[in-house]
Amino acid sequence: MDIVAIEDAISALESSPATPENVAELASLYICRDNLKQGLNWTLDNVEEELQDILPYYIKYRDIKRRYQLNQATEGEVIKGIKDVCRELSEFISTLYSGTDMNKERICIKNVLSQLNSRYQ
Repeated sequence: MDIVAIEDAISALESSPATPENVAELASLYICRDNLKQGLNWTLDNVEEELQDILPYYIKYRDIKRRYQLNQATEGEVIKGIKDVCRELSEFISTLYSGTDMNKERICIKNVLSQLNSRYQ
């Protein structure tokens, strides 16, 4: 059952007589609706947090790379910097994927990953 169907059922029950069965059903639907909305917001918040985590690591990596080119940083520092960026990208994609609820969404993400894999192999 999706949020639209739940909202429709709530509207229908709110217009119905207040029988014990209708009230119990309405209470259950309110709980489901609130949990679905909260879950959706939680997922969006997590994706946004992961996305915001990427840029600081990229800026740090870029600065390390610039210092490396000026012989002021080691190769190890550059590798650690790029690994940090890659870890954050991976966490973002994992969080984005876990927030999907349709197979078509997951297929889109898998296709992009497959294309990237093919391009850089």
